[in-house]
Amino acid sequence: MKGKAVLIRYLVAASGFVWRQSRPLSFEMSLGQSALANLVQMTPNYWRLTPKNRERLQAMARFQTNACFEILAMTKR
Repeated sequence: MKGKAVLIRYLVAASGFVWRQSRPLSFEMSLGQSALANLVQMTPNYWRLTPKNRERLQAMARFQTNACFEILAMTKR
């Protein structure tokens, strides 16, 4: 993770911003069938699904997963 942070800070500096801080954000999500279908349709993977897997997706009543993000705080130079 340290190497990744150094790369991000370099890219931020090169784009005219000053790195301030970063904070990880992660939480568990429980998606109903409609929300899951909407989420999957926003990805390129949806268009590669076989009809059988699309049926499986539609049959899922609830989907549990983790969401992980890194919040970056920067200011313009």
